[in-house]
Amino acid sequence: MAAALAAALAVFAIATPSASAQELRAEVIPKSDPAKDIPSDIEITIVGGPSGVTADKFDLVQNDDKRGPIDIKASALKTYVEGPDEIAIVVLVEAHELWIGNDTWQEDPSNAYKGTFQKLVEAIDPLSHAGPPGSKGALLTYSQGVQTRLALSDLSQLTGDKLGTQKELAGKFTRDLVAGLTEAQAVLNKIGTSRKALVVIGDGMDTNNETAGAQIQDLKKKFQNDRVDVYAIYVSSEGISQGIQDDPNGFKKLTSNTQQLNGVDGLPPAISKVVDAINDRYYVRFPGADIKLKKSFTWDGKGHTFTVKFDKDEWDVPDEILMTPKWVPPWKRPKGGFPWLWVILGVLGAGILAVVGIKVLGGKKEAPMPVIEAPPPVAAPAPAAAPAGPMKTVMIGIGGDDGGFPVVGWIVPMNGPNQFQTFKLLGGATKIGTNAPAHIIINDGFMSTEHCQIIASPAGFVLKDGGSTNGTYVNDRKVDTHELVDNDVILMGKTSFKFKSIN
Repeated sequence: MAAALAAALAVFAIATPSASAQELRAEVIPKSDPAKDIPSDIEITIVGGPSGVTADKFDLVQNDDKRGPIDIKASALKTYVEGPDEIAIVVLVEAHELWIGNDTWQEDPSNAYKGTFQKLVEAIDPLSHAGPPGSKGALLTYSQGVQTRLALSDLSQLTGDKLGTQKELAGKFTRDLVAGLTEAQAVLNKIGTSRKALVVIGDGMDTNNETAGAQIQDLKKKFQNDRVDVYAIYVSSEGISQGIQDDPNGFKKLTSNTQQLNGVDGLPPAISKVVDAINDRYYVRFPGADIKLKKSFTWDGKGHTFTVKFDKDEWDVPDEILMTPKWVPPWKRPKGGFPWLWVILGVLGAGILAVVGIKVLGGKKEAPMPVIEAPPPVAAPAPAAAPAGPMKTVMIGIGGDDGGFPVVGWIVPMNGPNQFQTFKLLGGATKIGTNAPAHIIINDGFMSTEHCQIIASPAGFVLKDGGSTNGTYVNDRKVDTHELVDNDVILMGKTSFKFKSIN
């Protein structure tokens, strides 16, 4: 029977998805040192680009300048694992005894099956290094129900030894694939990382073939809606000639990213291909200006169009890049002439000092005033009332009374999915984040659920960070608490906001 299993494992050839076209995303990165007289950087995320490249191969070109294209070379390139986009990976493995094997503990050679276990343990390990720091991983098995082998933990803990021993997986002769996929979807739905992936390894079969096909297709839609990248590695099990609804590979109903192996030895290379697919992106950093060459992009607070050049290829950045904050390069600033004003003021100042000196030191001494006897004391008049100070602007309160909070503040995202949408601030505290209970909800994977709050009072508006993961910045400075003024620029995650108020 072991020989029959080996023959069954050798039936299928490798089938991998074709490479997709490049996908580009742009982001303005605030300068790290606000004191430096330089503009922000621009970072382009390239998905599906050529592999093994270096920064010197890339140029960023602004296309809409009146004087012609502005071309600046890249200054740095980060691989995916060096970048900020954390990922959550769930690995779902079939644990049917005939598929996993039992040769390490079965004493009767006629009932021993080598299965996939040994190569499977070895193959899973590379996934523990597939994401940047802060990424998460979990390991589930499905057979008779679903078993959690590794609860959601740091991705470095996602290793093959978490499967346990072959004997610990023994005694299960069902394939509850739908239950496993349902549990995997629930685990991934709990995590807020910017990327999510599911890796399924098995024979693509479910114990209930009649209903599983439709259920798997429904789950496929859920994974797509949750933006989960699904990868399936198919190894046939003994005695199964057809899959779900005459599909020899039920995984094809789940995803187009399938690999069909011709033997268990193909498991490590197959998972390496999954790791390569996860690492299909890198981040290219461009300075906002080349000071030495006196070239600068147009930092005028408006949107501009750009193209990325790689060798002889050109890829358009799909959306305009909002060039903020404003910055004018030194070679375009007005040049001052000779400082005649300061010379004149200096001469006048010297003359005034000379006159004062003559009056104080050169005048005749006058005779002292005669001493006159003081008259009898009289009652002092009552002091005059102090003059009233300047009138202060009174802010409009809720409901029109003087005791309400100001209702004249709002924030406007300057980039991202909520760009230019106006969010009015509440009286009291307005929470800002990515999900309830935040009052203002922003679609930004780098923001926290309750990122910060802005508190309105008769004295004005105060921003307080809510212990966010990536911090809150006002005018390029990281803050915990900050009194806001009109036109302050607030950075939360990767979204810049303009604060507006009426004084």
